[in-house]
Amino acid sequence: MSLIHLDGSTNDAMTVVPTAAIHLGFPAVVTAPIPPHETDDDDDDPAASAAVEPIPYPKRSKFTRRKLGALRAFFEDFRHYRKTKLAKARGFRPDLR
Repeated sequence: MSLIHLDGSTNDAMTVVPTAAIHLGFPAVVTAPIPPHETDDDDDDPAASAAVEPIPYPKRSKFTRRKLGALRAFFEDFRHYRKTKLAKARGFRPDLR
């Protein structure tokens, strides 16, 4: 993610900080799915906006725990990467992720 001024005519003129942050989608236990956004085509068909079935809590909770585990592993990998980089370890290679 970048930090920009909205007043400018080019990307360079608007850029304040080109890499200011990362975007993180924190997983949540959502048991009532959000239906897709409506389009103009759906306006004429009331059946197109039918209710979406809820997801059972145990099933969704298992999915969320798996996503949280992946997020935890990502940050653990980052901690290891940072320590290796700061130590200027032999064989260190930058990882732009």
